[in-house]
Amino acid sequence: FECSNCSAKVDVLGKYAYCPKCGTRNSFDQYILDMNIELGNIIESKHTEEQSGKSENEWISVLKNTVTKFESFSKDVTSEMLKLELDQKQIKKLNKISFQNIVCARKILNSAFGFDIFSNLSTEEISFINKMFQKRHVYTHNNGLVDQKYLDKTGETGLKIGQLLRIRCDEVKHLINTINKISKCFWDEYNHLAKTTR
Repeated sequence: FECSNCSAKVDVLGKYAYCPKCGTRNSFDQYILDMNIELGNIIESKHTEEQSGKSENEWISVLKNTVTKFESFSKDVTSEMLKLELDQKQIKKLNKISFQNIVCARKILNSAFGFDIFSNLSTEEISFINKMFQKRHVYTHNNGLVDQKYLDKTGETGLKIGQLLRIRCDEVKHLINTINKISKCFWDEYNHLAKTTR
């Protein structure tokens, strides 16, 4: 990777690493590169309306990939947080956090560290991000079919159990933009915490 701080070019075995020249970690830069790939997948799609079923499969793939890459980034940030001077309650909470459930992850981080990764989101965006994470869960674990858990967690009305959820292009675009706000906030809060606890 090329360090965004000092422009040094570094070979790494994995994905996330510190620049050996200036000590900057590449987590957020790598995350943005990953998200740009997903945006590129949307832009490059050439399916017509007559091929809507085929294009929707692409949106489902982007949905899954976006959440997975967010999880990977968040796990890396969490692992770096665990290297800081934290108390036992904070360590315990970080060790049980799961970013598959972003609403619970938000609550845990707020309870343990006093910051809110949704602080840059509107009420509508918070509702939207929860719905999209739940859609991803349904497509991953229930073949895209609505279940009672989805209805309970999203509060959506007008859907029936067993109904196939639809994924639209504009939804996944909005998801990427919204999740980028969350990731930037998380990254900034981690860096602030790192400066005050090391």
